[in-house]
Amino acid sequence: MAALYGANNLQVQYINAAVEDRQTILGIPTKYADLRIDGSVFLELRSDRLRNLTCTPAQVLDQNSGCRGGFKAPRLDNEFNAKVGGLIGSRLHVNVDYDSRREFNANNDIQVYYQGLQDEILQRVEIGTVSFRTPPSRFLTSAIPANNFGLNATFEFGAFTLQGMMATQEGSVVGQRVYSVGATTSEPQDRLVRDLDFESGRFFWAVDPVTLPNYPFVDILNLDVVAIPPAIQPEAQVRVYRYRTGVGNGINPNLGGINAIGFRPDGPERVDGTWQLLLQGADYYLDPSATWFALATRLDRNDYLAVSYLTVGGTQVGTFPSAENPAVTDSLLLVAIPLQGPTEQTFRHEMRQVYRISGADLEKSTLKVTVSLNQSERPSNDEAQTYLAFFGLATPPDPHIFDIENRLFPRTRDPGADLVLRESYIAYPTLKPFVDPRLQPNERADSVYNSPVYLLLTPEGPPSRFQMRLEYAASGGTDPGSLNLDALQIRRGSEQLIAGGRVLERGVDYEINYDLGQVTFNSPSTLFPSGVGTITARFEERGIFAVAPTSILGGTLGYSFGEVGSVNLVA
Repeated sequence: MAALYGANNLQVQYINAAVEDRQTILGIPTKYADLRIDGSVFLELRSDRLRNLTCTPAQVLDQNSGCRGGFKAPRLDNEFNAKVGGLIGSRLHVNVDYDSRREFNANNDIQVYYQGLQDEILQRVEIGTVSFRTPPSRFLTSAIPANNFGLNATFEFGAFTLQGMMATQEGSVVGQRVYSVGATTSEPQDRLVRDLDFESGRFFWAVDPVTLPNYPFVDILNLDVVAIPPAIQPEAQVRVYRYRTGVGNGINPNLGGINAIGFRPDGPERVDGTWQLLLQGADYYLDPSATWFALATRLDRNDYLAVSYLTVGGTQVGTFPSAENPAVTDSLLLVAIPLQGPTEQTFRHEMRQVYRISGADLEKSTLKVTVSLNQSERPSNDEAQTYLAFFGLATPPDPHIFDIENRLFPRTRDPGADLVLRESYIAYPTLKPFVDPRLQPNERADSVYNSPVYLLLTPEGPPSRFQMRLEYAASGGTDPGSLNLDALQIRRGSEQLIAGGRVLERGVDYEINYDLGQVTFNSPSTLFPSGVGTITARFEERGIFAVAPTSILGGTLGYSFGEVGSVNLVA
């Protein structure tokens, strides 16, 4: 019997030795590193060629039109994904979930942590994606987001527990939002707009704004028509023309248009082609002063825009064509050309003081606007109590309240504007508000008004200075079975929805798309018997867009009284 037991023990020893000798994919024995690795790498080298056999003079200037032929420079594309989990030694844990195809970096988790024994002082050290664990308390109504990148450590000294974290925040906790669900769904909006984010390709001057009195202190919503010289001011009608360059697909997008030559008074450039006559009241809105107009849709960056009109003083700008006339060579004044620079007159025709707020779903009475510089809403020169009042956007009685009646466009007294423009805009009362002479030199944002549009949003573009915070409610559709939380990349499992005092259960009461923030109720008639209800939501949103990284320093100190309870300090 003893011999039999001895044989079994020997067999167990052989098995243990075999396990210890087993090696991972990296050739390391599992007794040193037991890691599970799953991943793939995709490499692609490609090039393409586009030939345009029907080039126009304007298309020759565009490098992407295909008029020059030839293959483009080779491009190397790569995709990489990996999942790694397991132990190194007996204390070091590895947890990696990375995929380069994910649109948002916040979705990737990279974490390495050390786990101490029960009687050791150093209990846990995390590096990578870390979470700040606050003590359980009903008095803590908000928390630090779970998705942060940095260092977190936990120590135990007898009955004392110490935790410290130093990280960069990649998420934001939404403490509470209330949504009204019924015939319409009202959703709160809160977003930041930079000084560089003006509405490009929509608002244009028909005249050269430099010729207007008091330029650049010109308010497009309150133009003094009497002060405009008759030789400059157009009559009631201004015709607008668009020339589309096409994409080399063999189809002329300007068929049925007017053959004309677009010219610039400040240069030799001429654009000879077939121009499309836009329809006033449908394709564009013309201000009663006839000095400026707004397009119903944004002008493509490769298109040309021109105008023609008669001035009050009798001067003719262009030949004012309304139909094709082969016997006449028509001419038009260019107001927008592709890749225009600050030295060209057309550059001045595009407005840069109008900012988009929202679409037709805006509930105007809920709009709140603040303007800040370096997170401060108060000007440094004491010219006004707030930047909102400094730039002329506040109501006279209260410098903190946005003047909805006079600075939100279209206004009720702008005839026909809402039929063309379905969105709402903030219109500053000057053409170059962020270079106001009253600002300090280091506060002025000159680059907003002297940088081409195509450079503003590139990595090489200028930095922003001023910011506008827009808070408002947007009315949604009429479907009570769904709700848009107005948040992207919600952290999985972080949401809490409350209806009628009851916490809803995912999979039973609702389903949620975490990427889009879309909630679908499984039985809306049960949740909202009257067809109207209120949803209170709390969730954590991953960081997608940020003006600057947020650094986090935090710590907790706790003392345990055993079964009686504990005392905790959070900082």
